[in-house]
Amino acid sequence: MTARSAPMPLSAVRLAGATRIVALLAFAVTALLTTTAGAATSALNGDYTVTIAGAHPTSLNGLWKLHLAIDTNTGVYGGGTQGSFSLFRNARLMADGPYVLSYSSSCDGTSKRPCNTVQFNQLGGPQECPQTPVGGVYTYTTSGSQLVLKPLYENCPSRKLVLGSHPFARSK
Repeated sequence: MTARSAPMPLSAVRLAGATRIVALLAFAVTALLTTTAGAATSALNGDYTVTIAGAHPTSLNGLWKLHLAIDTNTGVYGGGTQGSFSLFRNARLMADGPYVLSYSSSCDGTSKRPCNTVQFNQLGGPQECPQTPVGGVYTYTTSGSQLVLKPLYENCPSRKLVLGSHPFARSK
């Protein structure tokens, strides 16, 4: 004769089912957010160009290329994805260094306007910018082949003009 266990109360059965559903939903949301974040950041990899004319100083006029590369060795760093950037004017290196992509729930001091941000920290190149602990912070959006950068915090007028005044077009 086999021993029969007491039946589980219906409320416990419902709770166990609800717990499984919540766990599955949490897993699905985490997987979706991870996939979306990875796709968004890797989608920024590549070269973007813009032609600037009529700038003052005139040394900022020319064909600018922004090269962005996700650093696959470090991945997520300080709450965002780390990579490196190089900025060329007329095929000559002007600035380079690391950048960090992140998501901000508030770009205007409220929780009503979330945005993606990129922080550029210049370490080299002849187009020197004053360095602060923050560097230049921009919101970024992509639409089709365009990358639009808008400065949130930038203490370097030349970098602000080049990066934040015109949309960049993906060149490869």
